[in-house]
Amino acid sequence: MHRECQIFEDTRHQMASYTKLFEKDKAQLDEKQAQWEAEKKSDEWGDLGLKKKLKVAEDKLVEERRQWTKVCKP
Repeated sequence: MHRECQIFEDTRHQMASYTKLFEKDKAQLDEKQAQWEAEKKSDEWGDLGLKKKLKVAEDKLVEERRQWTKVCKP
């Protein structure tokens, strides 16, 4: 009986240790996942910003070409 209680207590302490370790690892994972999401969002916003700038530059170039063609036509 005493041996069974000792085994139970050892197992309980071991499980408590595993639980603490799991919670610590889960917190680290959540932190890294949040960081990854933030980086992903900033990359997406960065891409969108670059695409918007490219579109504006293309529109400006088209308009300048239209004006140039208008001026240079005899």
